[in-house]
Amino acid sequence: MANLGIVASEVLSAGAELLDAESAAVAVAAGEAVYFDATSRQYRLAQCDGTEEEAVVVGLAAWSVNANQPLRLISPGSILTAGATAAPVEGTIYLLSQTPGKLMPAADILSTNRVVVLAVGLAADQLFFQPMLSTAVAP
Repeated sequence: MANLGIVASEVLSAGAELLDAESAAVAVAAGEAVYFDATSRQYRLAQCDGTEEEAVVVGLAAWSVNANQPLRLISPGSILTAGATAAPVEGTIYLLSQTPGKLMPAADILSTNRVVVLAVGLAADQLFFQPMLSTAVAP
């Protein structure tokens, strides 16, 4: 399998609790997972094969922004519409990917990845976003 193909223009955060965030250090597309970089005091794309800090997902981007623009995040515990292109599978667990900002099915975890559960597929176009960090690396 591959990363969940979330298309920024299809992400709908209606009904989701949104959090205001400081600026993004890089361009971020709607639906991408971000972490807070304590050194730069900005948000960056999270990934599971980097540092522990890079794997601490604080939210998903509610819409796309360029570098140095303010960001709004979909908060944990929210349901978001990921879109028909993404087509999340009901009951599938999605983890933070090695590709910065992306989500992947749990079946795709590699032995060098940190295990970061991000969401569960609810329907053909919806995800329940509830990040759970484990500092453990997959066996």
